[in-house]
Amino acid sequence: MGYPTAGTEYRSARPSPATDRPAANQHRAATQHRYPTQRPPVSRRPAGTPPLPAARRPVAPSPTPRRPRKVPLRLTIALLVTVGAVVLLGLADGAASDDPAGADCATSPVTVSDLSAVQTRNARAITEVARERGLDRSAAEIAVATSLAETGLINFANDGTSELYAAEIDRPLSDLERDVARRSLEYPHDEVGNNLDSIGLFQQRPTTGWGAPEKLIDPRAASGLFYDHLLKIPDWPAGVPWQTAQKVQSSPSADGGIYEKSYARAVLVVGALWAEPLCPSA
Repeated sequence: MGYPTAGTEYRSARPSPATDRPAANQHRAATQHRYPTQRPPVSRRPAGTPPLPAARRPVAPSPTPRRPRKVPLRLTIALLVTVGAVVLLGLADGAASDDPAGADCATSPVTVSDLSAVQTRNARAITEVARERGLDRSAAEIAVATSLAETGLINFANDGTSELYAAEIDRPLSDLERDVARRSLEYPHDEVGNNLDSIGLFQQRPTTGWGAPEKLIDPRAASGLFYDHLLKIPDWPAGVPWQTAQKVQSSPSADGGIYEKSYARAVLVVGALWAEPLCPSA
């Protein structure tokens, strides 16, 4: 092997960066194509765009609703019966409280014939007392006819303002007699009147011996007093009904004509009430 001559140019086996750069770049490109680098894409958002909302946490699914328990049919029926009984009792109490005046037993809501509820209640009280005493229908018919003629089956209190002359004393009422009549206002009643000192369904008077105002203003008590006087009349069932009523009342109608006019209607009223169940006495 000989030595190089003078002037010979020596070159390095390592390629220079300037001359070999294209080749290196080609090698890198080929390598990247075969093994591409996995980089996440970069989002480029325009300036001024608001940030995206934070991701929401997943909502747990709602639990499956429980099926309602079935109520046994027998229990349902028992509840309905109980509620119905309570409602009926409330209605019965309300019907009794609508008419504060009257007898203990006269609370039936049934109205008789062409009478009002108040008139029916008072007629029922008169009829019930007759039945409780074991009297027959004719006694009740006479009593109802008397009350129809005297008051129209209305329970009157007395305010003591009458200026009429009492026939048996030929003078107006005294202050004491007026005060006695006014005591009837302290008890349940339907309306207020001022016919002398007359009180109640039969217009019975304290000054003529019928009794105390608290008895006369009570329909049942007043009916009992009427029957007491009726039973004192000898052989009263054989007499003419309106004339018998006149003997009990001693009214200005000497022949009982005012009671005769109301008697036929009283027979119908008593006939309707007589068929009702008898209420227990207080």
